[in-house]
Amino acid sequence: MGLCSCSPPRAFCTDACSGGYGRVAEKSACTLRIIAVNDVYELTNLPRLQTLVAKEGRGFANVITTLAGDFLAPSLLSSLDAGRGMMKCLNMVPVDLVCFGNHESDVPYSKLVRRVEEYEGVWL
Repeated sequence: MGLCSCSPPRAFCTDACSGGYGRVAEKSACTLRIIAVNDVYELTNLPRLQTLVAKEGRGFANVITTLAGDFLAPSLLSSLDAGRGMMKCLNMVPVDLVCFGNHESDVPYSKLVRRVEEYEGVWL
């Protein structure tokens, strides 16, 4: 890892020279940025997630977004559409990887199979 361009330089920087977060990587270094969330029950949270992914992914070649379960249920909307609206939004963010949480089993099996098929990322 390189040092920031602050005076004096620091190995860990939260200033603009590092994009505002973390260590400043050498130009030849390979960096993976992981954005991980879980328990996303409402669609109103997803525009903020989309903005976060766009902002924090800027300047990085390797960015993955993960959702660690509990997103298809429980919510008022999922009780009506069995997670269909959530899946559309996750594809739009995009969220790259998801895994099953305990609340995904709240969705009837036949509809859960449809949600798995609709998702454009990878189920873990």
